Amino acid sequence: MNTALTTCPSSSPDTPSPASPDVPSTGEALPKRLVAELIRLVNDDVMTLDTGNALLAALRLPTLPDGRRVDFRVPVATPALGERPSEIFRDAQAQIAAQVGAWRHTCLDGLHEGYGIEDMHERIDGLPLYRVHADLFLTVTVAAHPPGNALCTAKELLTADLAGVDDFTVRADRIEFCDEDEDQDEGEDLDNDEDVWCPLD
Repeated sequence: MNTALTTCPSSSPDTPSPASPDVPSTGEALPKRLVAELIRLVNDDVMTLDTGNALLAALRLPTLPDGRRVDFRVPVATPALGERPSEIFRDAQAQIAAQVGAWRHTCLDGLHEGYGIEDMHERIDGLPLYRVHADLFLTVTVAAHPPGNALCTAKELLTADLAGVDDFTVRADRIEFCDEDEDQDEGEDLDNDEDVWCPLD
C-alpha cells in the first residue's frame, strides 16, 4: 500500500510535540533537547543507539526504540544521453545510482517498471539529450527515532539526502510511503502507537 505523505510536525526541540507516554512531559525542555540531540548523533553515526540509550538510562529517562528501515516511492526526472532507448535508460540509471550512492541515510532498492522519455532537448557532443522520468524505490535507515515517530524521522532524513541532489529533479509533492502491511489502516504511523505524530492522507 502506498500512502501519500503530509507535512510532519517540526522536530525542533523548541517546538511543542503531541504528548506521548514515553516522552518527557511539557516543561521538561532539557530532557527533550537531550533526546533530540542523541537522535541526531545516532542517525549521523556519531554514536550508537546502545550508547545513547545507556546515557538516557543513567539519567533515568525513557530509552529510544530500536531503529528501523522505511521505504518510499520517489518520482524523479533526470537528463540522459543516448541514441536508442536502451542507451538512454542506461545513462539515466548510471546518473541515479551515482547520486543515491552519495547519500548518507538512503539507499536505492530498485526502479519501478516503466520509464517516460520527453522529447530531445539538445545535443551534447553529438548525442541527443533527453529527460527521463522514473519512480525510485528508496529505503531510509532510521537508526534512532522518538517513540511513535519513525515515519517522520525517516522523512526528515530522506529530505536531507534529497537536498543534495544535483543531477535530477525530485517531485517532492508526490513522494509516497510504501507500506508492506496491507492491513495497516491509513493514518497509522509505523510503530502503531496511540499518538500519531506524522498523519498520513
